[in-house]
Order: sequence, then structure tokens, then C-alpha cells
Amino acid sequence: MWQRYDFFNTYRPYKRGPMKNILFFILTGCLIIAPALVFHSGTTARAQLMKTDFKGKISDKKTIDTDRGGKLFDCAGVPNGPNKTDKCGKCLNQNDSTFNKSCADCAGTPKGTKKTDLCGKCMEPADPAFNKWCFDCAGVKFGTKTRDICGKCLEQNDPAMNKSCTDCAGVVKGTKRMDLCGQCLEPSSTMFNKSCLDCAGTPGGAKKTDRCGQCLDQKDPSFNSCVDCAGVADGGRKIDQCGKCLDPGDPSYNKSCADCAGTPGGTKKADRCGQCLDPNSPSFDSCVDCAGMPKGTKKINFCGKCMDPSDPEFGNCPQ
Repeated sequence: MWQRYDFFNTYRPYKRGPMKNILFFILTGCLIIAPALVFHSGTTARAQLMKTDFKGKISDKKTIDTDRGGKLFDCAGVPNGPNKTDKCGKCLNQNDSTFNKSCADCAGTPKGTKKTDLCGKCMEPADPAFNKWCFDCAGVKFGTKTRDICGKCLEQNDPAMNKSCTDCAGVVKGTKRMDLCGQCLEPSSTMFNKSCLDCAGTPGGAKKTDRCGQCLDQKDPSFNSCVDCAGVADGGRKIDQCGKCLDPGDPSYNKSCADCAGTPGGTKKADRCGQCLDPNSPSFDSCVDCAGMPKGTKKINFCGKCMDPSDPEFGNCPQ
């Protein structure tokens, strides 16, 4: 016994009858010829058409009711109907907007595996860029930060872009460094931190070696203390009390400004009497007579005249 579905939701058993004929049809593009098995009972006969692939697997079935002039029934049981089973297994009109779409992925491929990621792009979930291509290095969706050559995640207009690993010479991942003297050098250089060392070994220090060989600050009172007044290191000259730069053994040392008493800068002077006296002394030029002669004999008489006392007129006053 065979069982047959009759499109009216009832099942009727049929006795297996003799095969009347074999129908053939050609599937377009597949070049596959599928047989049509014909069953009959009394005045009713139906042919079931089966589509098969190269492996013989049945992919679709259609039924011809020979009592109805050989008309085909679609998947919904409508004679010569427009419905077909789509790739999703749904029986739909081919013009239906959901035809082949109920199981389609985001790319429109029925039973496809692509999905729309967080960035809104239709991709395979296994794609390394899935959910990642629209996120910047800071994890911000459609952010603008990028990773610089130093590995820092920064905005492209950030002043620090590509600088955090750039040395003082501008070389990316270079090894030069700015030393304490402001020089851009390799730390292994013999001049590193040396070009600005003072005599005490202090970078940028103020001490200098003076002309006496002493390492001192230039403001130190002892700086160049061995240099004499003539500018000679370890020289013997000195400034005397008269302001002259002379060797202390020089006969003129402290003499060029000495007074008659030998006092440098003194005020005494030798008067015309040969006395070393202060010019303001009452005894200064005490031997000078009224005529201005040192050790002269003239004197002022009572008449107010300067005359030698031995002069006969000394005591006479003209009328």
C-alpha cells in the first residue's frame, strides 16, 4: 500500500498500480534528468516530479494530477500557483519581500553567517576586525586617537605625538640625552656633563682657577690674591702709602709723597730757615727778616720801616 497527500488535508490509501509511463524533464543549468513516478487508482492518477542534484539528493517535489489536465501544484497546493519553497524552507510567493530573507544574514545571503558588528558593519564574526575597526586606541567608538610610533594613544594634533620616545636630537627611540650643561650627547660620551664643569667639578658651577692656581669663586676676596699691583702672579710689587706700585726695596717706596719729616702724605715743609715745620706753625720761616731775607738783619723800626738797626737813620722818623 502507498500513502498519498491529496491537498485537501485527507489521506487516502491506494493500491499500487502498474506504472503507466516514465516522464522526463530537464532541469535548466543542471543537466539532470529526474524520473516522474506515476501512481493511479480508478480514474485518478498523479505524477510526483522529483528534482535531484548530482548526488541524487531530492531538492524539490511537484505533483501532476492527470485528472486535471496535467497541471502542476505549487508548494502551497495551488494548481500552477506562484509559490515556491525558498532557500529558508518557507513556501512563499516569489514576489514576497521576505522571499529568501527570513534566514538571510546581514549581507542578504540565505543561511549566511555574517553579522552586523558594533560598528555597524556586516562581517564574519571570525574576522579579526569584527567589533574593532571603528574603535580607536582609547576604546572610543569612532574616536580620533591613534597610536604613535612611541606606542602612545594620542590625538594626532597632540604636541606630544611621536615625542615621548624621541631623543634630544629628534631621533625616534634615539639614545642621546640632554646633559647638565645643555648639550645633546650620548650618555657614554666622555664630554657628557663635562663641557660646563667648573674647576671644582660642579656642572654649571661658578668657580674658576685663578692666576695663583686656586679654585675659587671670582667674588672670593682671595681670588688672584698672589697677583701684585703690576699684574704679575706672585710678583713682589705693592702699592705704597703714596699710591705708587713699587717694590718695597725701591728707594722711592713710600717716599714720593713723604714730607720733610719723612711722613708719607705729611704736611710739614722745609721753610727758608731750614726748619721742617707745619706751614701754620708760628716758627715757620722765623729766621726771615722784614725784607724777606732768611737770617737777614733788618727789622721794622718804630716808624714802621724795615731797616738795618745799624743804619744811622734807624731811629729817625722823617717829619
